[in-house]
Amino acid sequence: MMRPAVLSALVALAACGPAVKKVDVAPAQLTLEAAGAGATLQAVARDHAGGALALPVGWSSARPEVAAIDAAGRVTARKSGEAELRATAAGVTGVAQVRVSIPARASLEPAALSLVGVPATQQLRLRLQDEVGREMAAREVVWRSADEGVVRVVGGAVTAVAPGQTQVSAAAAGLTAAAAVEVRLPPFAGLRVEPARLQLALGASARVAARAVDGTGQAVEGVPLRYSSSDERVVRVSADGTVTAIQQGRARVQASGGGRSAAVEVTVRKK
Repeated sequence: MMRPAVLSALVALAACGPAVKKVDVAPAQLTLEAAGAGATLQAVARDHAGGALALPVGWSSARPEVAAIDAAGRVTARKSGEAELRATAAGVTGVAQVRVSIPARASLEPAALSLVGVPATQQLRLRLQDEVGREMAAREVVWRSADEGVVRVVGGAVTAVAPGQTQVSAAAAGLTAAAAVEVRLPPFAGLRVEPARLQLALGASARVAARAVDGTGQAVEGVPLRYSSSDERVVRVSADGTVTAIQQGRARVQASGGGRSAAVEVTVRKK
């Protein structure tokens, strides 16, 4: 017959249930990137054989001012920082690490752009930092040019359209940053149009070519040019310099840009 003392010990051991070896918490690493952002953790108590135990779990946060956690394992971000989240079952604790990064500052690098020539292009980078100065990835960035007649921006790439000054801004995570942009033309001595004279039959077309040149006659890139006709009843000219004869007579086709101009004398004759 079993002694009473031994029987009492076995009964007490059985009442304690299976021993908890560890508590698994998932996910073990968590990042929250907005004030009030949340996620739910799961915790499972396991015995020495790795089996799951149906035991209640208590939750706590080592830094509730950074990340709070309720009785159901729901985590809520409060301010930037790091905290350890704990799940405890039968005296055994498992942990998860949470990183809270709440965007606090936005800036553009470089803070100012100077573009020389059209269509010169330069890249801007949006820099986001959280409340403790840590770098954050900038997601879903909205770029905007204050004057698309001066520059256009796509994905942070700023492209010159015409001389002038404006701003480019980027918005993300509720924050906005701006950079000043100036577009200048390269220095040049004047414009040259070829051919110097042009004769066309009625209905015929030909193309003139204009370019900016330096003091030695060498071409200078980055000066946008436009063409115009002194008499569109006689000739018309397209944006690429194609001249079309409309009516017999004479007219001048002028190329202009950067405050300078040069012209071609055009004569339209009968076929």
